[in-house]
Formats: sequence, structure tokens, C-alpha cells
Amino acid sequence: MNNKYTIIKQESIEELNGTGYILKHDKTGARVVVISNEDDNKVFQIGFRTPPKDDTGVPHILEHSVLCGSREFPMKDPFVELVKGSLNTFLNAMTYPDKTVYPVASQNDKDFFNLVHVYLDAVFYPNIYKKPEILKQEGWHYDLLNEDAPLTYNGVVFNEMKGVFSSPDQQLARIIQKSLLEDTPYGFESGGDPKAIPDLTYEMFLDFHKTYYHPSNSYIYLYGDMDVDEYLTFIDEHYLKDFDKKQIDSSWEKQEPFTEVKRVEEYYPVGENDSEEEKTYLSYNAVIGDSLDAKLYLGFEILNRVLFDAPGAPVKKALMDAQIGKDIQSSYDNGIMQPVFSVIAQEARDDQEDEFVKILEKNLAKIAKEGIPRRNLLAAFNYYEFKYREANFGRFPKGLMYGLQMYDSWLYDDEKPFIHIKTNEIFKQLREEIENGYFENLIKEYLIDNNHKTIVVMKPKKGLQKIKDQEEVDKLKAYKDSLSEEEVKKLVEETKQLKASQEEASTKEELEKLIFEEKLSYEEIGRRYSVSGYAIVKRAKKLGIELPKKRKINSSETFRKGVSKKEKAICKNCGKEFTPKKTSYGLYCCNKCQQEHQSREKYENYLKDPEPYYGKECMKWTKKYILEEQDHKCEICGMEDSWNGKPITFILDHVDGHANNNCRENLRLICPNCDSQLDTYKSRNKNSDRKERYRKSKNKE
Repeated sequence: MNNKYTIIKQESIEELNGTGYILKHDKTGARVVVISNEDDNKVFQIGFRTPPKDDTGVPHILEHSVLCGSREFPMKDPFVELVKGSLNTFLNAMTYPDKTVYPVASQNDKDFFNLVHVYLDAVFYPNIYKKPEILKQEGWHYDLLNEDAPLTYNGVVFNEMKGVFSSPDQQLARIIQKSLLEDTPYGFESGGDPKAIPDLTYEMFLDFHKTYYHPSNSYIYLYGDMDVDEYLTFIDEHYLKDFDKKQIDSSWEKQEPFTEVKRVEEYYPVGENDSEEEKTYLSYNAVIGDSLDAKLYLGFEILNRVLFDAPGAPVKKALMDAQIGKDIQSSYDNGIMQPVFSVIAQEARDDQEDEFVKILEKNLAKIAKEGIPRRNLLAAFNYYEFKYREANFGRFPKGLMYGLQMYDSWLYDDEKPFIHIKTNEIFKQLREEIENGYFENLIKEYLIDNNHKTIVVMKPKKGLQKIKDQEEVDKLKAYKDSLSEEEVKKLVEETKQLKASQEEASTKEELEKLIFEEKLSYEEIGRRYSVSGYAIVKRAKKLGIELPKKRKINSSETFRKGVSKKEKAICKNCGKEFTPKKTSYGLYCCNKCQQEHQSREKYENYLKDPEPYYGKECMKWTKKYILEEQDHKCEICGMEDSWNGKPITFILDHVDGHANNNCRENLRLICPNCDSQLDTYKSRNKNSDRKERYRKSKNKE
């Protein structure tokens, strides 16, 4: 290993068919984990502990913003260019309640190196310090089209979180987490509350990056078949060596246990024409130890399946038999410092709260006393052991999912990144505990005798959304009225400038810097953004840059050359090796792969920003992906999508009955039987937006 790092620990990891290394960068204290094995689908991640201190959503906004150009990649939106042209098998960034992670994966060596370079440059040297408009675009800004127009808020994250906050399920999840962990960072919304996002200032935004996006607060992960020394050397020489070790207070104290169970009541908006009957959410929630207990981490997953998730699960069955709500769901979030377990009754009546709690606690106590049938535990064990050993993550690379899971412990203890990955020994220990009453004791300790619990009741309320919208309108109107005529004109001008900036692909100055100051070849610049050198020449001419016929090229270009058309390439969709045709860019092995990959990209863009799809006439193109997410089962009854060897056509259902609301949380696939029983079925759903939507569609034609 590179001598700029100290090896803290080295161990064999049977589950990953490789060797794991825990390292620390000597100069900065950056934490590094390396998993060396023969998997050619290589993964790189850099993460930062980013505990929020308010609801402005600065971790989420910063996650978007650092990918809008950087020191070595000054052209706007390198992320978008990479998505278009890279051979990646995964490329994204994610904000969690307590961390922000930037993962990439690729089977192509040169492409992987390029992705690592782009992401490291993005997180350590983003353009946000030179371009305040990035915060306005990605976070929020005042939007005023003309002096007489109403003032509004706009911004990528602001609009995204507006959609998220419109979902009752998402709202309930936030309330539950806050109710149990209010005195910790988990009591805040890391994604941003639309009501609080406009409180974020440019100074607060930059300060967050200066504080947390430092190597001393970083978690770097390398996985797969690669020259580890080469990458460690590059990371040190190109980035880490320029920083000094810094004391960063990014840790927090655990939530103190409650002395008694708390009750929380909240409301969520429903439409004026919707009924408030049987629309209440009832939830029973508890904190389950901490995530550094590897045995409990996995053991409670098994217990959850036995009690609630498996076919015929006894506690769920008791609640369903008592007709508490229309569905019973359970969740176990063990990806945070203090894991949270919840049992949720959906679409229940207001007066069922006491009965819900009573039946739940009575059945838990009965099972804890009488014991869990051995066959039920063994079935749950078989389910999870197969799931862990099969490690089938669908389209997601294995190394990516293992890396993300490591953060469940690594974030809270530098020397324990592998405890949730090395599961063979944990399964062995848990099997031995079946006869010792271990799982029955979990019920007693965490679900019966535990006072660190909350009962959250969320009720529907007509007109609530109108009240919230009006509050925002009044606040903006009051602000606009307080401005002078000059200030109003300035807002209009700033709105125009921002729109012009967004429409411009890249600035003239940025491209001139790469061509004349850094003296990079057109091919090199193109490789940075996964386009051809000729495309860079065309772009330069369009921006009015006078290009010399001959010029001296920088001989120390750091980027490796892209895939030559004579060389073998890796298909961006299926990962198959192929020889590109002269007319191709070497991205896909066939038209089918190109269509599949671009369709998947469209779906991922929709998940990231559903706003443009609001009111679209048809969302049937999403069915393939939603069906995968539902394991090819009806979301309501669990029926599979085939019967007697023949396929069943599932119905794309809008949960709230409004056909214009195409956010992901509002879409589900259900079987025809379940569809016919819903209040929103055909003529029963007269108040939906469907008629209006089709009318608009015809008018356009």
C-alpha cells in the first residue's frame, strides 16, 4: 500500500471473496476502506458526515451544487455530460439524514479513473465559491418574471421537496423520526423543508461546505479489481496532500431514552372533494438499540419478518383481522445511529387508535411469553441467508450496495466498517440463539418494556394545503411590497440573468481557460466531458472563440485517453464487451441496449425531478420499473404478475385518485381485482383530474 497511508487493519472477507483494508491518510486523517477482489465492476465512493442543524436542506442543496462544475472541470454541469457519455454502471449522489455520499462505478478502467477524478474535484473544489447563481439554481431563489407578476420561489431542490412533502407516507416517516430523535440531527429534515429552505443564505451554504467537505471528515471507499496503489497515489498527490488535518465536530450525542411513551398528533392535507373518513394513519414506533450492535442489526430484521412481513405473520394478521385500517406496514430503519422500528396502520378510523395499540401490545406480549414457533424463525433465517448470499441487487453493482451498507457502522466507529458485511458468523450466532429465547427477549426489551416509543397519529384535513399555499403567497407578497421600485427591478433582472445562465451550455471564459491557459488538446477537453474533440471545437466556435491553427499542447495532460474505436469497449447497458463500429461512439453494443439504457435514464431523471411530469397524459412507460421495485407483485394484495403461466396486466394506479399527480409516491401497480375495489375505480373517481387532463390534451392537438 502507498506510504502516505497507514494500514489500521487488514482482514479476509469471505462474503465478498476478497480482502478488506482499513487505512488512514497520514496528513489529513481521511478514512479509507479498500475491498480488493476480482469483481471487474469497480466502485468508488467518497462520503462526508453531514449532520443538519436546521430544516434548510443545506446538505441536499450542496449535494446538487458541487456537481455543477469544479476547478479542473469548469464547464457547467459535468455530471450531466458524464451521464450522457460515460460507460458507468452507476453514477449518482445521495443525501441521507446524517451523511452525503458520492458513488460511481464502471467496468471500464479508463472510464472509472475519469469518474473518480471528476467526483474528487467536485467535492473538494466546486464552483460554488465563484458562482453564487449555483445556489439560486439548485437551492432556491426569488422568481419574478416582470414587475407586475407575483413573486414566487423557485429552485431544483425547493421544487423537489415540494413534491416530497405532498406525500402522506413521506410526511409520516419524517414525523416518526423527529418524534423519537428530536434532540439529534435526525430531528431535522436533511432534504429540506420547503417552508425553511428560503432561510438558507449564501454564507450559510458556503460555511457548510468549508466545515464538512474536508478530507478530515471524509470516508473514501474503493472496491473491485484495480491497481489500488495507483488510485491511492492519485488521490493523495492530486487532492489530499493539499490539505492539513483539521478538527471537525461532526459527531453528536445519542437521544436520551424517554421515561414514558409519547403521543404525537399531526395533520396532512387532502383535497376538498376527498373524504376524511378512514384516512387516518396510526403508527407505533420504537428506538431499537444502536447500529453498532451487529447481532441486533440483523436479528431485528429477522424478527420483523417473523412478526409482520412473512406470509401469515401473526401480529400483522391480528391487526388485519380486527380491521384496523386497510393495510398494515412495518419498517425497520437500521441505517442511522439509533435504528427506528415502526408499525403503521394505513387508512384507519380516528377512533381505532386505542384498539390498534391494545391489539399490537397484547399479541406481542403473547408471543414473547409463549415463544415464536421454530419453523417460523427458520423460514425467516432461510429467507435472509439466501438474500445475503445471493447478493442480487438487480441493476445496482454489488460493490456499491456493500459500500453504502458499510456506512451504517463506519460512520459511527472508524474501526468497524465491516461488521454488517461479515454476516456468516452473525447468522451462525443467531441460529444458536433460537433455542435460548433470544428473539422473544428482543420483543420484551425493545417492544414491550422499552419506554423510548411514540404513538404517532396523522389525520387528514381538508383545506390544509390551501392554507399552506396561501401562507407562502402572503409571505412573498409582503416581502415584495416591502421592496423599493429599484429593488423590484433588480429582482426581475436577476431572474432573467439566471434563466439566461441556465440556458447557456457553458461560458466562453471557462472554455478559453481550458484551451489557452491549461493548453489542453480538444480531445482531452472532450474526454473530460465524454464528447468528441470535434464537439469541443464546434462549441468554441459557437461561443465566438478564435481558435489558432496550431498551438503547443500541454504535455502533462492528466486524463487517460478514452476508448479508441479500434479497441474493445464495454456496453454501457449490459456490460458486454464489443468492438464499436466506425459510426458509433462506442457506448452501446446494439440499439436495444441504447433504448433500454436511455429509458432507464429517463426514469431516474423522473425520480430525481418529477415536477416536469405533472399532468402528463400517460405514465405507462414507468410500469416496467415500478413493477421491478414491487418485486412483480400487486402493491396491495401481493399477487404475482402471472397466473397459470400467463401474464396479468397490472393497473397503474394514482394513490390519491388525482391523475395529474404523477410523483413516484403517488404511483403504484395493482392487480385488476384490487383496482376494482378502490374508491377511485372508474366512475367512482369523478373528482379526479383525469377529465381535465384529457381536455387539455385535446386542446393542444
